[in-house]
Amino acid sequence: MDKSTSHTSQTLISLFKYQVEKYPDKIALVSDSEEISYHELYIRSRELSFELNAFSNGDSSLVAIRGQRSPEFIVAILGILMTGAAYVPIDPLYPLKTQEYILEDALPDILIDIKANKKSSWKISKLISKNNTEKSLSSTPHNLAYVLYTSGLTGNPKGIMIEQKSICSRINALQHIYAITENDIVLHNSPYGFDGSVEEIFLTLISGCKLIIAPPGNTYDILNQSMEYIDRYKVTTLYLMPTLWGHFSNIIQATAQKNTCRSLKRLIGGGEVLRPHILQKLQKLLDIDYYYIYGPTENTVNSSIWKCNGKINPYIVPVGIPLPQTKINLLDHTLTPVKLGDIGEIYISGVGLAQGYVNKKELTKKRFIRFKDKERLYNTRDLGRLNSAGLLEYVGRKECDKLSYEDYYNIAQAQSFLCSQDIVEEAMLEVENDGKIEAYISLHRKETANLSHKKLEQIFRTQLENYEVSINQFIFVPHFKYTPAGKIDINAMKKI
Repeated sequence: MDKSTSHTSQTLISLFKYQVEKYPDKIALVSDSEEISYHELYIRSRELSFELNAFSNGDSSLVAIRGQRSPEFIVAILGILMTGAAYVPIDPLYPLKTQEYILEDALPDILIDIKANKKSSWKISKLISKNNTEKSLSSTPHNLAYVLYTSGLTGNPKGIMIEQKSICSRINALQHIYAITENDIVLHNSPYGFDGSVEEIFLTLISGCKLIIAPPGNTYDILNQSMEYIDRYKVTTLYLMPTLWGHFSNIIQATAQKNTCRSLKRLIGGGEVLRPHILQKLQKLLDIDYYYIYGPTENTVNSSIWKCNGKINPYIVPVGIPLPQTKINLLDHTLTPVKLGDIGEIYISGVGLAQGYVNKKELTKKRFIRFKDKERLYNTRDLGRLNSAGLLEYVGRKECDKLSYEDYYNIAQAQSFLCSQDIVEEAMLEVENDGKIEAYISLHRKETANLSHKKLEQIFRTQLENYEVSINQFIFVPHFKYTPAGKIDINAMKKI
């Protein structure tokens, strides 16, 4: 699967500056405390860049930013990029151990600590001393733009290095796919450690749109407030992890008489599995465009996209076709392409590929390979297949070599089946390293008040026999736990 087009040779700052010159007085950022025009945002960022330039060490610098969603954080991002450096976001909601790990692993030259609820209040600290080199306030398409750390749900977080040209190419494609115009209003509710924030910020500022900054906090925890912001500011574009689409639909259903979210034009989600029954429920509640995206952080935010329309598999929502300048390969264990309809491992190539993992040369070499000694591919360890319409379906993550590709497909179907049951609030089948499968389930209390967990387990085991899936253990939990971005936090779930 290949989708190619010419890519931009510009930088994020040059594209942003074009909008500043085009719409100097237009409002770029809105928060509870202030509104900032494109011109003012540029001036503030420029002033910070001069201040940072006195500390930095040239184009290879990394600058860490610690803080929650705020206008100051976005000023800091732009100011860092203006110096030719790259930003490393650190969410203060992360455990202190994780924050310390990121600082020790990335070895940033500078740390900017943004004080909560204080306008333009930050502390800049130089962390590493190096010989000063010739400096200039400039950036190139090949400069690093950011280093984002993975969630660490499957081990220590890894810092992923993304170049400016990769983001520019991606944003250019998405502007056309979403049909974004300067009249759109985007809600910024993703944490900065999640690459959805990259799309929210730069799609907005490069398109001349308005960015509404949601209050600090985990995406799940502030979902009700985000809904209020959508109505208050007439938001047209919302990014939301698919695991939260169900909660989103419940809020809309509960406030149906208030005609909430009527300004929305598009809902975009990726990073987790989208349940078919949740999509169908939302489509009945809101007549808008729905986009389901797939792609690891290692390939700049997303790699494929599907505008959710037409008939879908009752168990799996397709993740569509590759984005421009992206190629998705489905290969078997010998790196041979699989046949149409067969399941293969997903390998990705194209302009969006990361440089690799910061300060981890061996891991980079292992995961970013040369295909036939020519094409550079990223081994996602995800499984997928092309359906009869030629659309990519995400099957699951290859967690254990003891299971076959077909086993993972059966697990995906079984998980979707469980989630679609009326008595189930949320369900997840977790494959352990030894190949055993644990079922985590939260239930709607009213519907299951008279049913014991033992009885429910018997019912579910019988039903799942149709999918040839054997569950080692059923674990019933009061509710699911989520990361700041809205991903299911399996590590937290295991501690319940």
